[in-house]
Amino acid sequence: ANVPYRHPEDIADLFSFKKFTTVNVADYSAAQLKGMLAVANDRERLYVYLGLNCGYYASDIGNIRRDEIVATADGGHAIIRKRDKTSHQNDFEAMHVLWDETYKLLVEQTAKRNEYGLALLNDAGHPLYRHDEHGKYNGIGHAHARLLAKAAKKGVASLAFKQLRK
Repeated sequence: ANVPYRHPEDIADLFSFKKFTTVNVADYSAAQLKGMLAVANDRERLYVYLGLNCGYYASDIGNIRRDEIVATADGGHAIIRKRDKTSHQNDFEAMHVLWDETYKLLVEQTAKRNEYGLALLNDAGHPLYRHDEHGKYNGIGHAHARLLAKAAKKGVASLAFKQLRK
């Protein structure tokens, strides 16, 4: 599906906030991020890109549906969806225009059609993020922990997954 999209001319006025609380975000360098990505496999790199590109948490990544990945009118690609964590209080969908690198990895890693309708599944064909009678499963968190361990062995400073979306 082609999604017509343009930035409004008055975008600065639309997104100028007067009173807001600042968030204490730890700095990290491009070298740190490059070092971490250098030791990542494609799936780990995809999770990092989705965190950076879209500001997604693990639950957001684990719940991306195949039908939420769309083509834009300008030939690019985007994910259009409600945010899982706040969908109960927001009635809108967010559009995240994907970087070429993010889209390429997403296409490569997308699961074949499946009963869940999800874009990404684990190696066993199950959702990457779920709550069920057995508890909570966070495959994205497990993959990021493996990435951090690999980075530490190479002497690369690590970044918590939540830090990526800042």
